[in-house]
Amino acid sequence: MTTYGSKIKSSLSVICTPKRISLIVFSLWFIVGVFIFRDYGISTDETTERETSLVNYVFVMKKAMLYSDSDSVRETAIKTPELRDYRDRYYGVALQTITTGIEHLFRFELTSKTVFLIRHWFTFLNYFIAGIFFYLILKKRFENDYIPLIGTLLYILYPRFFGESFYNIKDILFYSWTVIASYFILMWLEEKSNKYCILSALAIAVSMNTRILGISLLMLACFFAVIKSIDEKTNFLKVMLKLVLLIVLTFTLYVIITPYLWEAPLKHFIETFNHFLHFPNWEGTHFYLGRMITKDVPWHYIPVWMGVSVPITYIVMFISGIIVFFLNFKISRSQRKNKNFIEGLKEKNQK
Repeated sequence: MTTYGSKIKSSLSVICTPKRISLIVFSLWFIVGVFIFRDYGISTDETTERETSLVNYVFVMKKAMLYSDSDSVRETAIKTPELRDYRDRYYGVALQTITTGIEHLFRFELTSKTVFLIRHWFTFLNYFIAGIFFYLILKKRFENDYIPLIGTLLYILYPRFFGESFYNIKDILFYSWTVIASYFILMWLEEKSNKYCILSALAIAVSMNTRILGISLLMLACFFAVIKSIDEKTNFLKVMLKLVLLIVLTFTLYVIITPYLWEAPLKHFIETFNHFLHFPNWEGTHFYLGRMITKDVPWHYIPVWMGVSVPITYIVMFISGIIVFFLNFKISRSQRKNKNFIEGLKEKNQK
């Protein structure tokens, strides 16, 4: 009996390896996504996002569309507003135009339901791919094989993001490509190879196109590269050249995937940046704690909404993590002081 039990235990240990469990988790997640992505409705901004991606797509493909043998394709090209005068011209939609390309393949004759289902599937696919990169980031950060798996499960099961990963084609795409860019930046910081420089630049450019806030990833990459070079006492000029390469590549790729910048890259980039820096006043109202409020929200607005929308387990883990971080920081600082003190005594005794 003992031998039989040990054989089962041995077989389970072979089958249930961290890699295989991770593969099962990602496979189940993907299968669930395939079956439920049709269950989500259309969010407030989706029709506007679809129109914005169509405006950008037609700007690039208009000449080819006008010579099409399809009446619906030519009609779409003629009726679509011009990008330079479009109200949402500052919003980048490089990723979303992939779904518009699919519409073009079907001569823009797909039903509205099918169009938005394609966009929902596309949003989920980006979030799923980002989940793989999130797992890889945790694998690099922790030597333990199970911590990355637990972290990825928290990523997958976070209710707000799980739901929005099927319909929030703006914020979820930005979040997804922020995760992807973070992985490539980490690899670039470690290896400084041209391959990861190009991949980092591309991922940051896509993130910037989706939300201009993505420029912060470039700033952080440069900041940590400088800190790392100081810590390792590497050649500063060499590091600066690599930073210049990353910056130039990022902005070059950003311009390439952002049609509004083509006519006047610098001028239109400054316009875009200023537009979001001084975002036009929002005049709508929304329901909060039993009453309708405007953009002038009370001080407790953010903590209340976080308390409502973030599961209590995540809040507890977040607070615990902050406490542990500061305790470890305090302990490591004390250890450094003791180490310096002991080394100082040794040097004094040697003299």
